[in-house]
Amino acid sequence: MQNIFINKTIALQSGQVATLHIDGPIHVQVASGRVWVTMEGCLDDYWLDAGQQADIAGYGMLVMEAADGSTQLQVGLPSQHWLQRMKLGINALLRLAGRRFTGRSHEPVCRG
Repeated sequence: MQNIFINKTIALQSGQVATLHIDGPIHVQVASGRVWVTMEGCLDDYWLDAGQQADIAGYGMLVMEAADGSTQLQVGLPSQHWLQRMKLGINALLRLAGRRFTGRSHEPVCRG
């Protein structure tokens, strides 16, 4: 498990898995191959082929598995990460305040 602070290239062989602990939006771009991407607590999974990319917002474990041969991906912060982090932070504070007054919990934030 790794924490991502800057762009990082990850090389995987078919069936090999990489896990990352993330604490906000992350950008995944596939340079070659095919990868399955899932985020802890999210209902959606992603299949990304070479040339495809996705911005995923969430907190927790990000799992990526190479599906076809040799796969290379670039993982890092989205170009607008500071704005997204501020929005997510504000939303988290609002949910926390709502939970404090209503006693209800919240679901993880997931976007593709």
